[in-house]
Formats: sequence, C-alpha cells, structure tokens
Amino acid sequence: MASVVAAGSRDIPLRNVASFPESTASYFKECFGAEEYQMIREKLAMAPKYTALRVNTLTTTAKEALGHVNVALTEFNSRLLRTGRPAVSAKLHGLLQDIIVVPSALPAPGFPNPSTLPGYHAIVDRRCAEAVLRGSDIYAKGILSLSKGCKTEGSTVTILALLEQNECRVVRGSPVGDFLKNRVVFVGVGVLKMDRRLVFTGMPSGLGIEVVERWGRDAPSMNGVLPNYIFMQNLPSAIAAHALAPSENDTVIDLCAAPGGKTSHLAQLMNNKGLVVALDRSYNKVARIKQLCRRLGITIVRAFYADSTNAVLPKNSGGAPSPAGNGCAAVGEGEEAGQAEEPSAEWHNLVPDPKLCDDGPHLGLALGLTVGMAKWFPSMSARRSRPKPKALRKHNPALERCKAIKASKKKKHNSRGQKPTKLFHTVEEILGDAASRESAKRKADGDVDSVVRIRGFPAETFDKVLLDGPCSALGLRPRLAQDFTLGDLKGIKSQQESLMFTAAFLLKPGGSMVYSTCTFNPLENEVVVANTLEQYPLELIPLPEPTCRLGERGLEGHGLTSAQCNMVRRFNPHGKDDTIGFFVARFRKIDTIRSERSIERFQAYRRQARK
Repeated sequence: MASVVAAGSRDIPLRNVASFPESTASYFKECFGAEEYQMIREKLAMAPKYTALRVNTLTTTAKEALGHVNVALTEFNSRLLRTGRPAVSAKLHGLLQDIIVVPSALPAPGFPNPSTLPGYHAIVDRRCAEAVLRGSDIYAKGILSLSKGCKTEGSTVTILALLEQNECRVVRGSPVGDFLKNRVVFVGVGVLKMDRRLVFTGMPSGLGIEVVERWGRDAPSMNGVLPNYIFMQNLPSAIAAHALAPSENDTVIDLCAAPGGKTSHLAQLMNNKGLVVALDRSYNKVARIKQLCRRLGITIVRAFYADSTNAVLPKNSGGAPSPAGNGCAAVGEGEEAGQAEEPSAEWHNLVPDPKLCDDGPHLGLALGLTVGMAKWFPSMSARRSRPKPKALRKHNPALERCKAIKASKKKKHNSRGQKPTKLFHTVEEILGDAASRESAKRKADGDVDSVVRIRGFPAETFDKVLLDGPCSALGLRPRLAQDFTLGDLKGIKSQQESLMFTAAFLLKPGGSMVYSTCTFNPLENEVVVANTLEQYPLELIPLPEPTCRLGERGLEGHGLTSAQCNMVRRFNPHGKDDTIGFFVARFRKIDTIRSERSIERFQAYRRQARK
C-alpha cells in the first residue's frame, strides 16, 4: 500500500477506512459479512460522488435553479481546469424533479503521489477533516499544528487528520511530531493563507488553509449559494418527504424537525397549503427552523419547542381520550399550550421490567415507553410497587423543606382567584393559544422568531406523521471514525421506539407515517420497524412512485419477512446509488389505538418481551 512519510520512519497510509469500536465492528461483520463490512468502511471514509440540492419550488422552477447552479460552479471549474481535470456540470435527478445533482470532480491523475507531496504538514481534527473531504477549506481555529519551518502565507502543506481527539492530550500548537504519536490519516494538500504566528495567537479567525487537492473526489462547496432557491440535502433525506406524499390541506407533524430540511420540503410538496407542525427539543434549533421557513417563503409551518417522547396528551380527567379521538388538554394561566392535568396516581405505579430493554444502562428509555402506554391503558398498571414502611424511609430534612415550600406556593397560587382553567380539545385550539403567547413574547423581546413551548397534542389528530428521530448517524459520509459501542446503539434503538409510541398515537386511523434514519444499522432500522408492527395497529406499505425505485430492499434476518423487506428502502454507503447510509419505511394505520384489538396487541408484545 502506498504511504507518505510524515516524520522520520513513521508512514501514514494513503488509503482511508472508517474505524469502529470492537463490539460494533463484530456486530456489523455478523450482519453484513466481513467482505461487505470492509466495503462499508471504505465507502464511509469518502464523500459521495455527488452533492444533492433541493430546489425551492415555491420561488423558482427546477430548470431556472439548474442554470443558476451551473453559473455558480464557474470558479470551481476554473480551479479544476488549472490542475488538468475536466469541469463538472450540474443536472436534474432522473426521478426526483425537484433535486439537482452536482457531480464531484475526479482526483488529479496520479494523486496522491508520496514523492511529490509537500514536506510541511498541517494537523487538523477529525471533524474538520471530514468537512474538508466534503468540499470545505480550513479555518484558522481548525488547525491543531503546523510544521516548524512552515511560517509564511503561501506555503504548501500536506494535511493530516488526528483521529483520536478524545484520547490525545497534546495541546494545540504543539510540534507536529507530538500529534503523530497518535493515529492520523492523510486528507489532502493545501496552501497556507495566514501567517503561522496569527494561526496560534489568541482566538484566530479567517481562512487558514485553502485546500487545493483532496483525498478521493473533490466536491464543490455549495454553502451560501442561492440561499432562497436551493437547499443542500442528501438525496435519501429528500426521499423521506416524497415517501410521505403529503397532499394540500393535510395536517402533518414532523416530530424531530431540526434542522428543518424535511419540514420545509413537506411544505413545498403541499404547495404551502395546509398545516405542518414541527417539534424539536432545542429552542435555538426551533428558531433556526423558523428562520429557514421565512427565507424559503414558507408560511404553513408552525414550529415549537416540545419533547416528542411525551407529546401525546391524555384526557384531562386522567383517563384515556374519548372514542371520538379528541383528548382534552387543560391549560391554566401562564402554562404551556396543551399541558394536561396530572394523570391519576395508578398510572405511575409500574414496576420496572428490565426485560423490556436490551441494555441495562438504558432502562429508563424502555420504562418511559411502558409508563406512556399505561397512561392510555390503565389496565396495564395493575402491578403496583408497594410503599416502603415508615421505619425504612430515610429522613431527609432538605427534601421535606422543599416539599413544604412547594405546597405553600401551590396554596397561594390557588387562592389568587385566577381565571378558570382552559380546556383545549383540538389542534387548532392549541395552536391558537401558542400563537397568542408567541405574539406576546415577540412584543416583549423583539424577536421575530420567538419560540414557545407546548406539551403536545391529542391522540389521532394528524393525517400524516414524519419521524426522523435522533439516530447514530453512522451512515453520514465522509466519516473517518465512529465511537458508538454496541451498547450505545441499543440505547438509541430504545429511544427511537419511545418516539414510535408518540408517532403511532398521534396518527389518525387510515393515515400514513414515514420512519427514517441516516444509518445503516439494522438495530435502528429493521428491528425498530419489526417491533413497531408487533406493538401498534400499523401495517407496512410500499413507498410511492418514484421513491420505491431508489435504494435497496431491507436486510433479512432482523425481524422483517421477505415481503416486508421489499416494502422498506435501505440505502447502504456501498450501494448502487452511492449515497449516505439511510433507511425509509412507510406505515398505514389500520385501526384506532384504543380498540380492544390494539390493546391486546400491545399486551401480547409485553408478555413476549418478558420471556
């Protein structure tokens, strides 16, 4: 294997592969086989062969946007021609007419050649290197070290990436040799654009190294290009909204909406008619979703801060919602929209069942799902935990004082003669209350993108649900190393199944739901889908045209039948589409969540989980 001599006798391989912890690597070898697993590692370490751009069809046409993109590629193509490489040209995707595909440039002939690489070296961290491989240059604060003789602007450097950032105790600005004692990989060649003294003085800002040649393909940087007309989005990610196929005037909810790419895409496919509710657990991310929608001219998105794992509102009386499907939400003055009264005490008397979770450290996620189900099916909470005898209870004066203060405040609050509690029975009432609170907050702080919190919505009130929940993101490319252990992946699976509880409850009978992840991990894909089908009144349905022709069938041996594997779409990093790793499944709700059949289905799943 060709290598570049970095320092003394130390050789740095020029062929990169992604690395995984031992437990994760063993699991993937078992799932895919050793040969296919090696192919996945190689593909993960390099960027896809193209960049996908989604056209904002509300403000322009795909053909007009394509012309603007090709003009924006002029500077990039000039650099390619100077290095003897052919220019690239953007084109429309063959099946998805709102997607523009920008090919990445092939590496220069013979690159990298160890004998011609610069003798000066620049060390960057792993995240910076991954951005470089995707088309970015290097800002000064991303440079960890420079060779001693590399002092002046214009010096050519060999760029190396440090993979063990967490384990490396070397201080930024230390000699290159100190960093080379750890694992490093080759990234590319660049030109220093800042004097060395400025790079390591204070808080540096500005362009530090302009990358002229990268390992693998060279992708153009499209950040900030035509911000009102296009949106950078990986191809499989754009497929998720097409798979949900929303119609005009639908009521749609995106449960984990940040950064807003899929949310805005749903609004575009609905021609900015209807309603798209976007939830996320970060105030700042919700504000950025609002900013994105305003920039793209989208008006039907309502974005809120909310915890989607607990966003289904029980009836305010403490029982399950009425058969009509509209649970009540009680809100007092100053509370969040959709805040329900405290459920009856029997809902919280569940005994933790370790067999419901695959991994001990993540028991809380599975227990949260169980408690959530008990809120809707009180008969499931028959097993109660007995209170400890008073003799065994520990005396905690601080806790008792805290309880006394809370009780005093509650008594004073209830004696103020406040307005009667408001009851919100519908999505429209919750959104109306949230709008009034947003308006008041906007006037108070002057922020046009003010964010308010809501607790959730009544069950079975949305026509369509999109769940692109937090995942391991193992499919993102390029990635030079991953830190997730097999135990971590099991914990993420449990969190996704908790979110599935919310998605299944909020969806109307007859409605459709899409579940997607940006990972190739079967635990988060096929296993989650199989468990969902066992617990809830949902059935898998094929993706609509033309999305059903993209990607590959699901991976057998992880809970899905052969017919079910044909209905889901899996995008492997080493697959025929050369995309990031991704997964999409589409469901239809075949029965109300409160029917006897649905309750029996979930109870049977719990009995099986205990075995």
